[in-house]
Parts: sequence; C-alpha cells; structure tokens
Amino acid sequence: MRVLVTGSSGFIGPHLVHALRARGDYVIGIDRDPPASIAPDVFVQGDLLDDGPLNEASQGIDYVAHLAAARTDWGLPDAAYIRDNVRATRRLIEVGRQAGIRKWLVYSSVGVLGSSAEPLDDSAPIAPEGIYASSKAEAEALFEQLGADDPLAEITILRPSAVYGPGNPPNTNVYRLLDAIHRRRFVMIGDGQNIKTVSYLPNLIEVTMFLADRMSPGVHTHIYVDTPALTTRALVEHLHEALGKNAPRWHIPISLARSLAFSFDILARIINVDLPITSARIQKFCRSTNFDGVSLREAGFSAPVATEDALHATARWYLETQTSA
Repeated sequence: MRVLVTGSSGFIGPHLVHALRARGDYVIGIDRDPPASIAPDVFVQGDLLDDGPLNEASQGIDYVAHLAAARTDWGLPDAAYIRDNVRATRRLIEVGRQAGIRKWLVYSSVGVLGSSAEPLDDSAPIAPEGIYASSKAEAEALFEQLGADDPLAEITILRPSAVYGPGNPPNTNVYRLLDAIHRRRFVMIGDGQNIKTVSYLPNLIEVTMFLADRMSPGVHTHIYVDTPALTTRALVEHLHEALGKNAPRWHIPISLARSLAFSFDILARIINVDLPITSARIQKFCRSTNFDGVSLREAGFSAPVATEDALHATARWYLETQTSA
C-alpha cells in the first residue's frame, strides 16, 4: 500500500512512518519542516494549502494518514488554527478525491468532546472548548461530509488524549510536568482529584495499526486513552517517583493560582515570551479530561504498555537525553 502521511516530521509522524514501513507499506510524507530522523520513502516539503507539493504527494496514493495540524497553547492566533486544521484539511480532501483516494485515517482529539468529570465515550455530543478543539471538530465535520458524499469512502477518525512519550517536544503537557518536577519548580495546584486521561505514543501507534487493518466503508470514530485513567495527583506522584523526587504534600488553592496567573498572562503579552504559568494551563491542569475508549475495547484492542510503565519510560528518556542531572 502507498500511504501519504501528512505532518510526517512532527512528534507522532516519524513513529507512524516507521510502523507503516515495518508492515510493508510504501510511505510518502509531506510536511512544512524537513524530514525527521525516521524519514519516509519519499518526502515532499510543503504546505497542504500549496497545490504543487500536495498534488505531487497525492499521486498513486492508496490511503492517507492525516496528522498535520496546528497544536500549541500559546502564541498562535485563532486564524492559524482555522488555516492549518480546517482550510488545509478541506483542501487535502478535495485533492484526495480528485486523486481517487477513498481510505482516510484521521487523527483528531478528545478535545472535540470538551471536559467532563464523568467519562465520555464516542457517543458523547461534540462540545469543544477553545479554538484548537473547535478547529478539530470542524475538521471532523469535513470528513463526516465526505462520508455522506461518498458511501464507498473508508474513514477512521482517532481521538487521542494528551499524547506523550520519549521525544516529547518541550511545549507538550507531560514534558512541562517532567521538567518542572525535575527542576523543583513544580507546585501542586488544586487537590488533584480530577481525572486526567493520557495517551502513550507507542500505544497510540499500535492502535493506529490495529485500525488500519480494519478499515471499512463509512465513518468510524474511536477514542484512544491509556487505562486505567489516573487522577492528576496520581499522575504527578508517578512522575515524581520516576524522577526520584518526593511528591508534594501541599497544594495551592485554584482560586489563588488563577489570580497569580492573571499577572503572568499580562507579562507574557507585554514581553512576548511563553511563560510556564498561564491561566489557560492552570485551567487545563485542574479540569477533568475523562474519556473512555469503549469502542476499541469492544473491537478487541488492548494497549501493550501500562500507564505506570509508560510514565517511567518517558521519565527515563527525559533524564537520559534532556538533562545531565
């Protein structure tokens, strides 16, 4: 099979390229950034909204794995999310249909369902919070429309939660936690009893391969999260243990933390620097992101790496590669 991987140079992309090649697929990658250390068989550097590179990459493709997206919690205007997550997806679908592509494996986000103290599964209504989640919900709607327009299209939408693992970019949630804990800059905000589901990258790649072997006509949507789900406090305690640190015994009330963060928000805008403490990050840290991948369990998928082992493996990578301490 000839597979087009969009966003092939990002955090997830190289791992997906490696897994696809290992199963015998011929992989074409497209990304604005140069190819990563694990390069596809053919790499096209360019933007999905540039017709030349996209048309070149789409020729002779059997299916698309769509990873490319704008994803950060600081410094991007709303228009950038709409451009990269909605307009670029729309153009990808248009070019793909012209090229006769009918198989689509799409990475979305549990963020399209919003936050909830109770576990949400794929039957939950769309209720995004914030521009990133809203733009991903719009992208999903484009694939829903593709499925309605073409009954033979095989579309699988995968919704992971807070993807992490060795190689985490510094602007990702788990990396920030590891770095703050290691440097003794971590402060527990709130009592940490909110559920915080996460997705270990090797597990996410395994479930991607599982779904790639089971594609069928229609639009099929699946949540992927590691199990068991942990509270924020349990997550923090596991990371402290993995880094050889003592977990905090006290916490700052959320109301006080929000007041302090407001000052940091103003300072960040003035000096145009991504500060580690922001109101948005405190809100994200303290709210429940509780999701249930029931459809994948019912399909027979079982993640190969347990959550505690995954957190320890990521902490080891951090200690070995990101710090000399």
